Amino acid sequence: MRYLSRPAVFCRSFWLPALLILGPAAYAQTAAQKALAKEPEFVQMMGLAQDNTDRQNLPDNDKPGAAVSAVLSIQTLRANRGLLRGLEYRLQGETFDCHFCAAKQGELSELIRQEVAMDAMSSDALSGTGLGGSVGAMLGLTGSTPDYWHSLDEAREEIFAMSRGHCDLAFQQAPGDIHSTEGMRSVSELNDSIAAWRRADSAYHRRMRCTFAAKKTVDIDGKAHEKAWSSCFNRHDWVKSADQRVPYENCMLQEDKFTKLCAADPKYPKDPGKWCTTHTTLVTAGDVDWLRVPRNRWPATP
Repeated sequence: MRYLSRPAVFCRSFWLPALLILGPAAYAQTAAQKALAKEPEFVQMMGLAQDNTDRQNLPDNDKPGAAVSAVLSIQTLRANRGLLRGLEYRLQGETFDCHFCAAKQGELSELIRQEVAMDAMSSDALSGTGLGGSVGAMLGLTGSTPDYWHSLDEAREEIFAMSRGHCDLAFQQAPGDIHSTEGMRSVSELNDSIAAWRRADSAYHRRMRCTFAAKKTVDIDGKAHEKAWSSCFNRHDWVKSADQRVPYENCMLQEDKFTKLCAADPKYPKDPGKWCTTHTTLVTAGDVDWLRVPRNRWPATP
């Protein structure tokens, strides 16, 4: 593999981003940094960093060779990436559950801020070793960008899924086997069953019409959603400043079609940490750069 041709440079280059994210944990100053330093994933990462330091401090005769050191560095960096992804996933859920409370939101913002900085340094290190960004992502050395941003077809699927979710709940069929008349004891029960069948049949056709219309407008909806998403995030960048999370959510509620549908429909949960924000306003570390610099990637629409 190409990186083994310059293993020493590779090892030094890729431990810099790891130290960047571990630094705030080791020398925590803010409340968010102190909270992160106590998370089990960070404690484990600090242990991995100490193992690397111990290897570097071995006598020359006991040190692993440069190629072995490079392999060990890759393994450790991939382990760190996995720990970071798991920690971010957990903190996202905890932040939703506490309705964007200051303590958890501050911790999440700090973590994503450090992840974004680490990705930038990893990309610089990759360019220094001659490896492309896609190779680095495959090796687990850089953060993973959601498929939504890599493929317009993937984005279309997500947009259509949100529209279909609204259609399904807005025109859902009545529960039970309403088409069966078996066991009916009276004309009244039969009439009730027929009425229920008609309501369900009507709901089914309305749901199909809603879904068909959503399929036709997926590019229009996708373009509008990304515009609102990027605009609200840039005006209320809660990764830079944790206290902007609630204004960001409110902005999406005002400007994004899907968040409006979700919040207005009485069949949807009203809890802001459930369907709405989970599916329409969630921002991960992999989304940040794409939202900060919006791309005009959707086809022109009439």
